[in-house]
Amino acid sequence: MRNNCGIISSNALDYQAFLEKHFVVFLTEQGASEKTRNNYRSDLRHFLAWITLTIASRRLPMPSSHQELLGSISPDLLQNYKFYLVKNNVSAATINRRLSTIRMFFRCCLSYGWTANNPTVTMSNIVNTIHPQNNPMNQILSHWKKDLEQEGASKSTIKNYVIDVRKFLEFVEKKS
Repeated sequence: MRNNCGIISSNALDYQAFLEKHFVVFLTEQGASEKTRNNYRSDLRHFLAWITLTIASRRLPMPSSHQELLGSISPDLLQNYKFYLVKNNVSAATINRRLSTIRMFFRCCLSYGWTANNPTVTMSNIVNTIHPQNNPMNQILSHWKKDLEQEGASKSTIKNYVIDVRKFLEFVEKKS
């Protein structure tokens, strides 16, 4: 829900703090080191903030409880989160740690009985450890984009061409 200033208002921060607090307790009980607990807490904050922004951007109703929030997390949503991380050039190591955090978080949720479903069962780490900026396909597309800019192509034309060629190259890569 939005207040008259356009700001999202809900109790999301309250139940996110609740989830974080109990997750840290769970990690401590599991014998996780302080460094692991700090990294996982940070990763969980990032993930929950991303979910909140995703819900708001889709103009969906904000969950009113932590159970309702957990119920809204699906394998598709997790795939979208993973895609978001890759698209924003987050390193493979950080992405995989964040995915591990989410898997551990759902182990915590199951142990506390907050959810009966675990959407992380089919979630896998990313395989491609090449940083997107070092990916040869991205380098080629970047050079081609610069050439199109020098030729005076419009921003929308460049964007559409690059997207189309990227999709085609990804298709060809999958087929080979």
